[in-house]
Amino acid sequence: ADAGCFDNLKITILADDELPAMPKSVTFGGTAFAAAGVTVSGDTVSGSGAMLSKEPLRGDYRVTFSLAAKGNSRLYFGMTDAENGYAFEINEAETSVNLYKITDGYYETLGEKETVIRKGFCDVTLDVHDGIASLYYDNLFEGDGAFPKFEFYLDGTDGKLGFWLEGGQLANLTVGAS
Repeated sequence: ADAGCFDNLKITILADDELPAMPKSVTFGGTAFAAAGVTVSGDTVSGSGAMLSKEPLRGDYRVTFSLAAKGNSRLYFGMTDAENGYAFEINEAETSVNLYKITDGYYETLGEKETVIRKGFCDVTLDVHDGIASLYYDNLFEGDGAFPKFEFYLDGTDGKLGFWLEGGQLANLTVGAS
């Protein structure tokens, strides 16, 4: 305070993750995606990067896949562009699942729950019906009751489907009717 000098000051600015430019085209589960940093081999996607469907999903739909989580893994849906939509995040380090609304690149938390993030592949499901989004992660591990991690009425669920991986893997994608 006397001299107005700091010797040990470090400022870290946290920014929300941005989807990268995705120049590569890949097909996964019969769906065409623009991608960057990921590799598709058969019915499995691996790597550190992102992918966003070339065509939007509209109305009522159901997306299921298997995820071997590592770091942060995300399912994007209702994406009108790379900066607007929703993200369902499985966060290995914080042992949580999170639901975000993304507006102009900023993530607003709609819900957060602690959960066990098991090693290996776990089932993930997004079911959109009548404007209600039901999101499941590894829901049958704890018993036979298939309760969603989140179930919200969401405006604007029409849009592109996407994924974010930090070294994890995706497998067995199916996209169909709710």
